[in-house]
Amino acid sequence: MLRLARKVAPKSRFHRSSVFDAELPPCSAILATGEILNYRFAGARSSSAALRRLFRRIHAALAPGGVFIFDIATPERAPKNEPRIYWKEGPDWGIYASTTSASRDELIRSVTVFRKVGGLYRRSEEVHRLRLYRAEEIARELESCGFHVSVTKSYGRYKIPAGMAVFAAFKA
Repeated sequence: MLRLARKVAPKSRFHRSSVFDAELPPCSAILATGEILNYRFAGARSSSAALRRLFRRIHAALAPGGVFIFDIATPERAPKNEPRIYWKEGPDWGIYASTTSASRDELIRSVTVFRKVGGLYRRSEEVHRLRLYRAEEIARELESCGFHVSVTKSYGRYKIPAGMAVFAAFKA
């Protein structure tokens, strides 16, 4: 991803780091899409306290009037009874994903990717574990850090999948 980003934006600077460890320079906006704040990481990084510390760091980095926009997966994202299956393919690739729920607050997504390399196909597998947050809980945490919060089900006209919430958190 970094190679691709550098190719698309060669004059930009990129750093690889956990969102929980990255140095946040002064800025006007921060964007985090794709339910990245839901991913369970080793140790205390998956805790509500770690998320609160991240929100405080983001608030400190933003200029007055700055905005933090992100989405999260909520408990409604988890399948109720059976695994949710997803399959998509292209001319030289395919993705199969099965989503299950270990509990009301956790989602497990098993992903198998097939991609053509030369004349053969390569297969890779990943397991994604997500902690599911209630939108009200996240809004309260943001407000406790000094943000004014708006919660929606879309990025403008782009509707997000069911069980997701979009946050626009503004620094006064």
